[in-house]
Amino acid sequence: MVGITGCGAPDSRQAGGGPGASPADTRKGSTYQKMRGPKHGGASILAEAVTRLFLAVLVFPLGLAAAAAGRSLEIYFIDVEGGASTLLVTPAGETVLIDTGYGQREGRDPARVMAAMRAAGVDRLDIFVATHLHNDHVGGLPELAAQVPIGVIVDYGEPLGIDRMVNNVIRTYGPVRDAHTARQVKPGDRLPLAGVRADVVSAGGDLVETPLAGGGQATPGCDRAEDHVEDGTENYRSVGLMIEHGAFRFLALGDLSGNTLTRIVCPIDRLGPVSAYLVAHHGDYDSNVPALYAALRPRVAVLNNGPAKGGSPDAFRTLHGLAGLEDLWQLHASRVARNAGDDFVAYFDNTTDGNWIHLRAQDDGSFTLTNGRNGFTRAYPAAPATAESRSGP
Repeated sequence: MVGITGCGAPDSRQAGGGPGASPADTRKGSTYQKMRGPKHGGASILAEAVTRLFLAVLVFPLGLAAAAAGRSLEIYFIDVEGGASTLLVTPAGETVLIDTGYGQREGRDPARVMAAMRAAGVDRLDIFVATHLHNDHVGGLPELAAQVPIGVIVDYGEPLGIDRMVNNVIRTYGPVRDAHTARQVKPGDRLPLAGVRADVVSAGGDLVETPLAGGGQATPGCDRAEDHVEDGTENYRSVGLMIEHGAFRFLALGDLSGNTLTRIVCPIDRLGPVSAYLVAHHGDYDSNVPALYAALRPRVAVLNNGPAKGGSPDAFRTLHGLAGLEDLWQLHASRVARNAGDDFVAYFDNTTDGNWIHLRAQDDGSFTLTNGRNGFTRAYPAAPATAESRSGP
């Protein structure tokens, strides 16, 4: 793992700095200084970025891409009761974890991540993606990093500094980030994975400008979109990813919410249709954007909610009535809204701890989902091919 396509020079977080380290990387100072990415601009930085990208192309493991042919993409949606933790194992065997769930709580969420990793047969994380710096999404990173090796930590860089929920998290997240290779991403970047394409579609409050395959059209219903002003936290700055394995497309937007969530498809759809959608902001009221669903047209939606966190009644009503949605899957039963059928819910308060939902996708667009609680499996055949289809990274 040597770089991220489209990024500037890697920012070093090793003791004493390193290649590409800016003065803020090496001197003592606040965590915000340590988290600041490399300074952009200037011929030397540009030259270094080009050199690193060239080296990445030279040493990219082409054997992995060949070995990945015909294999499945594995996705484990982990019940962290609202924190969106998601483990991906690529056809080439590379591992990506998006968020960890909560910290503390007697190590509950890192233990659930570890259980999913054991089920997937993996013992390392090549990439960890921090969607944003809230405890329910990255609070478990220190405990997890003490148990498994992590190759690269990916995030959007320096927080705004006005979100009080970040203050406690930064004291625990910052040192872990400092001890690892870290990459700051922006929309339009791509994670270097073999056999799948992983596009960054949102980061730091910015959105991808060039529509992805299948996007570019006007989205119906934008004129009726509710005005959801962002809540002033880091939610709207979440790192969002579109993962493609041939004709299969999976979208994870962290806690992207409010008008920023609307803008990614309004007035022009920048994303295109998806096979599976991890509902943003754990299905809270400000993620309930009908125009988004009109653009995405997901075959399945997965809700990482808690018993009373997220999963607002309005969001549930929209999902239950969504034309074209084949199934709604939930990580946890809700006490405040009408749930999906029992077979589609991974965790009830009185059942065994640590359940997940497992998605296995083929490059023809077909996929299956399995409930880790009871083994219930549903298959989704490949959809008819269209001119908008795209396969491969």
